[in-house]
Amino acid sequence: MTYKTFAEFQPDFEAVQQAAMAYHKVSSVMPNVSSALAWNLYVNTSKSPLGFQVFGRHIIDQAERVELFKQKIPSGESGQLPKHMQGLTDCEFIGFGKTNDETGGSVLKISNQKWNFTVNDAWVLAGIHSFQPFYPASPVITANIFHNNFIFTITGRELLGLALAGYEQHNTGYDALGTIYECKDRAKASKANFVEYQMTLASIKSVADAKSFFEKAGFKIPEMSLF
Repeated sequence: MTYKTFAEFQPDFEAVQQAAMAYHKVSSVMPNVSSALAWNLYVNTSKSPLGFQVFGRHIIDQAERVELFKQKIPSGESGQLPKHMQGLTDCEFIGFGKTNDETGGSVLKISNQKWNFTVNDAWVLAGIHSFQPFYPASPVITANIFHNNFIFTITGRELLGLALAGYEQHNTGYDALGTIYECKDRAKASKANFVEYQMTLASIKSVADAKSFFEKAGFKIPEMSLF
């Protein structure tokens, strides 16, 4: 459901936050975040100045390697980063704007003390409920979406939310933009909620099940590695 008020948002967020902690067995290592903070993130994201969201792997640890790669490209030429270097870096945070509990933008950037699985879900739902398109900064390939132990990576969890909300995967036709996920069913997107999100994730018991889920949603995820 689209959360129009904090009173609607709070009980869903708090209940699912506890359920997610228990399901993932992370209560001792991941912070409980206040529903007020998550609500501010939700509101800020829904008002993104650019009107879209960007998701994918955070690869801050690759920043130096990315710069070295760029320096090796001859002047006047362009080059494509190798797949393992493609994701969210300072360039995206600056260029698209950070979204969190304090600012509104197009890339989720929030401190570890304020982040957990349900906070991440709040960001995805905010983009969905405001019918924003989502662009992947990382290649949508098996290596970025699935995890042998946890079934989904965080990027995979985000893609699951888009599939649940009836988003459609399209190729933009532009190499620089690549794939886009667009809202094609606003009624279905408006019904997306924390409870369905977490329950669906918990119901998927294997990577094979996850792949089947995405196939039914019409999402193509090539069997590729990062290297």
